[in-house]
Amino acid sequence: MSPDPAAERVPSRWSDPATLRWVARLLSGLIFGLGIYAAVVSILIVCRYHSPGLMSDQWELVGRLMRGGGKLSLPALWAQHNEHRVPVVWILGLMDLRFFGGRNISLLIEVFLVQAAAALLLIGMFRKFGAGRGPFLTVAGLALFCSLSPLQMENFTWGFQVAFVLAALGGPAAFAGAICHSAAAAKDSRRWFSGPLVFSFAAAFLAECGLAAGLVVWPILVWLGFVLRFPRKSQILTASVAAVAVGVYLIGYHSPSYHADPLQTIRHPSLIVKYVVTYFGYSWDDALPSAAALPTVSELLTGLALVFSLVSAVQLCRQRKAPADGLRCFLAANMLFAIATGVLTSLGRMNFGFDQAASSRYQTIALLYWASLLAMLLVSVSDGRYRRIAPVMLQIGIVALMLATGGRYKDMEQFADDRRSEVAEGYAALANPQADQDDLTSLYPDPEIVVTWYNYLRSQKLGPEASEVARQAHAGGSK
Repeated sequence: MSPDPAAERVPSRWSDPATLRWVARLLSGLIFGLGIYAAVVSILIVCRYHSPGLMSDQWELVGRLMRGGGKLSLPALWAQHNEHRVPVVWILGLMDLRFFGGRNISLLIEVFLVQAAAALLLIGMFRKFGAGRGPFLTVAGLALFCSLSPLQMENFTWGFQVAFVLAALGGPAAFAGAICHSAAAAKDSRRWFSGPLVFSFAAAFLAECGLAAGLVVWPILVWLGFVLRFPRKSQILTASVAAVAVGVYLIGYHSPSYHADPLQTIRHPSLIVKYVVTYFGYSWDDALPSAAALPTVSELLTGLALVFSLVSAVQLCRQRKAPADGLRCFLAANMLFAIATGVLTSLGRMNFGFDQAASSRYQTIALLYWASLLAMLLVSVSDGRYRRIAPVMLQIGIVALMLATGGRYKDMEQFADDRRSEVAEGYAALANPQADQDDLTSLYPDPEIVVTWYNYLRSQKLGPEASEVARQAHAGGSK
């Protein structure tokens, strides 16, 4: 007996357009709610466990102030710190000392504001250039989650890390400016210079002043000018500004002796690949780095994602005859920036081992990558043949990933608590000269110099007293 053709044409309930739209809206709301939840958890952890004391790199600012007689000269601001130049961080740190009591509060607020701005930038670009190309609330929830997730807790609890988040904002902001300049030039081919292009240059320089990896923003801008078909004068100007900015950074630059030699590291591509895969895969798999000889499932999936991102960038170059897709170009540029940052980090930090690739401070860049990749996939499936069911399937995957990270929030809270306890022990040693001075290494590797720097701060009536930091930290931890 042959099947009834009419019965075969009866649509499944789950393929019904109305049902799919309802499910998509439900999943979008859930993703947005999970993004809000992640942001609230981060804020609550920082409010409870932040430390008012200086730690590690922050003490370098005190040394520069001492050498400059209480002032920061332009050479002192631009002087190399590790492999970075962080003049904005020194200025913000000095402002925190002089105007906000030196208790890190202004710096930590700035970290959150920068990350909130990064989320709004992604949301705004999707709204401006991606209307109708995927559920808006899904992208908004992704942006909030990836910008404010507790997975990057080290950046949220350490004032010095405003440098890191500034770079993570400066790169995408520079790319957004380039996209907007392209849109303006498309309306008037004679408009080779514009406000968005100037903004793009300023944002790229901001990224350069946050991380050494911010230098890769410049070649990506040149690449965007080619893909977006900038007017020739705009392309020449972009390349010229990029050359000058990179050249200024490299004047007097030297590779830190205690870091890996990039020329040696680059001879071991398999190690670089493992480091980069760990750098990005840790966002979803806290078991990384893996000691297994063969790649784990998460490592394979992360590797495929990275390959997809690079292929997408190449395809944009091959599609120059078609009208430029501003949103795809923006997302591809973000992914290239994140991948390049991971590679550069591996070249200079390989000697610290793969465990450092899983540091929470790197998650700001890693999560920028994942937000851009998932948004790119959402745009792709929404434009494709299965634009009704495919976005829903992708949303289900996003929800699963976000829920899986929720179990790690407790670990991030413990990290913040442990970090504050370490700072408390260091300040307790500062307050009590009879204490074990080895405790000072939790503040800075050289115990003697940190005592000198602390005494200088107190002589200038800057920052909190050691006893206050120790007392507040222990009181907070016992709540």
